[in-house]
Amino acid sequence: MPNVQVRPCWRRDGSRVYMVGEWRATRGSETVDLYLWLKDATGKAVYPQSQARRYTGLQVSVPDPSRKQWEQEEVGIDLVQGAKYVVCLSVFPTDHLPPAITQASVSGIQKDFTY
Repeated sequence: MPNVQVRPCWRRDGSRVYMVGEWRATRGSETVDLYLWLKDATGKAVYPQSQARRYTGLQVSVPDPSRKQWEQEEVGIDLVQGAKYVVCLSVFPTDHLPPAITQASVSGIQKDFTY
Protein backbone atom coordinates (compact mmCIF):
# COMPACT_ATOMS: atom_id res chain seq x y z
CA MET A 1 0.00 0.00 0.00
CA PRO A 2 1.27 3.48 -0.75
CA ASN A 3 2.47 5.42 2.30
CA VAL A 4 2.54 2.31 4.52
CA GLN A 5 5.69 0.46 5.58
CA VAL A 6 5.47 -2.95 7.24
CA ARG A 7 7.98 -5.33 8.74
CA PRO A 8 7.48 -8.96 9.70
CA CYS A 9 9.62 -10.34 12.48
CA TRP A 10 9.53 -12.97 15.18
CA ARG A 11 10.56 -13.46 18.75
CA ARG A 12 11.23 -16.45 20.94
CA ASP A 13 10.41 -16.66 24.65
CA GLY A 14 11.65 -20.01 25.94
CA SER A 15 9.89 -22.63 23.82
CA ARG A 16 7.24 -20.17 22.60
CA VAL A 17 7.59 -18.43 19.25
CA TYR A 18 5.65 -15.34 18.22
CA MET A 19 5.03 -13.91 14.76
CA VAL A 20 5.16 -10.11 14.86
CA GLY A 21 3.89 -7.57 12.35
CA GLU A 22 4.94 -3.93 12.63
CA TRP A 23 3.62 -1.01 10.60
CA ARG A 24 3.93 2.73 10.15
CA ALA A 25 2.89 5.39 7.70
CA THR A 26 5.44 7.39 5.78
CA ARG A 27 2.96 10.29 5.75
CA GLY A 28 -0.65 10.88 6.73
CA SER A 29 -2.63 7.99 8.13
CA GLU A 30 -4.51 4.97 6.81
CA THR A 31 -6.86 2.30 8.14
CA VAL A 32 -5.72 -1.18 7.14
CA ASP A 33 -6.13 -4.89 7.78
CA LEU A 34 -2.96 -6.80 8.60
CA TYR A 35 -2.44 -10.53 7.98
CA LEU A 36 0.20 -12.79 9.59
CA TRP A 37 0.99 -16.44 8.89
CA LEU A 38 3.88 -18.90 9.10
CA LYS A 39 5.27 -21.06 6.30
CA ASP A 40 7.75 -23.90 6.44
CA ALA A 41 10.83 -24.15 4.22
CA THR A 42 8.80 -25.76 1.41
CA GLY A 43 6.44 -22.75 1.25
CA LYS A 44 3.50 -24.52 2.88
CA ALA A 45 1.40 -22.52 5.35
CA VAL A 46 1.76 -24.25 8.72
CA TYR A 47 0.18 -21.74 11.10
CA PRO A 48 -2.62 -21.00 10.72
CA GLN A 49 -3.06 -23.61 8.02
CA SER A 50 -5.96 -22.25 6.00
CA GLN A 51 -6.43 -18.52 6.68
CA ALA A 52 -3.96 -15.91 7.89
CA ARG A 53 -4.37 -14.36 11.33
CA ARG A 54 -6.25 -11.13 10.60
CA TYR A 55 -6.09 -7.84 12.51
CA THR A 56 -8.72 -5.43 11.25
CA GLY A 57 -9.22 -1.68 11.25
CA LEU A 58 -5.69 -0.81 12.33
CA GLN A 59 -4.74 2.85 12.34
CA VAL A 60 -1.46 3.35 10.53
CA SER A 61 0.20 6.68 11.21
CA VAL A 62 3.56 8.39 11.22
CA PRO A 63 5.51 6.90 14.15
CA ASP A 64 4.13 8.06 17.46
CA PRO A 65 5.65 6.56 20.63
CA SER A 66 2.28 6.71 22.40
CA ARG A 67 0.50 4.59 19.78
CA LYS A 68 0.95 0.82 19.44
CA GLN A 69 1.83 -0.05 15.86
CA TRP A 70 2.47 -3.78 16.06
CA GLU A 71 0.62 -7.05 16.63
CA GLN A 72 1.92 -10.45 17.60
CA GLU A 73 0.51 -13.95 17.47
CA GLU A 74 1.88 -16.94 19.34
CA VAL A 75 2.57 -19.81 16.97
CA GLY A 76 0.14 -22.47 18.16
CA ILE A 77 1.91 -25.55 16.82
CA ASP A 78 5.03 -27.47 17.78
CA LEU A 79 7.98 -26.39 15.65
CA VAL A 80 10.82 -28.70 14.63
CA GLN A 81 14.19 -27.92 16.19
CA GLY A 82 16.66 -26.81 13.48
CA ALA A 83 13.93 -26.31 10.86
CA LYS A 84 13.58 -23.13 8.81
CA TYR A 85 10.33 -21.12 8.97
CA VAL A 86 9.12 -17.91 7.36
CA VAL A 87 6.90 -15.27 8.96
CA CYS A 88 4.71 -13.74 6.25
CA LEU A 89 2.89 -10.43 6.49
CA SER A 90 0.47 -8.64 4.17
CA VAL A 91 -1.40 -5.38 4.62
CA PHE A 92 -4.43 -4.27 2.62
CA PRO A 93 -7.11 -1.59 2.79
CA THR A 94 -9.85 -2.50 5.27
CA ASP A 95 -12.35 -5.09 3.96
CA HIS A 96 -9.99 -6.34 1.22
CA LEU A 97 -10.12 -10.08 0.52
CA PRO A 98 -7.60 -11.95 2.69
CA PRO A 99 -4.53 -13.51 1.07
CA ALA A 100 -4.93 -17.13 -0.09
CA ILE A 101 -2.15 -18.52 2.11
CA THR A 102 -2.67 -22.12 0.98
CA GLN A 103 -1.24 -21.15 -2.42
CA ALA A 104 2.56 -21.47 -2.40
CA SER A 105 2.94 -18.33 -4.55
CA VAL A 106 1.23 -16.15 -1.89
CA SER A 107 3.94 -14.98 0.46
CA GLY A 108 3.55 -11.33 1.46
CA ILE A 109 6.62 -9.69 2.97
CA GLN A 110 8.80 -12.30 4.63
CA LYS A 111 11.27 -12.81 7.47
CA ASP A 112 12.85 -16.23 7.86
CA PHE A 113 14.33 -17.88 10.94
CA THR A 114 15.62 -21.24 12.09
CA TYR A 115 13.99 -22.65 15.19
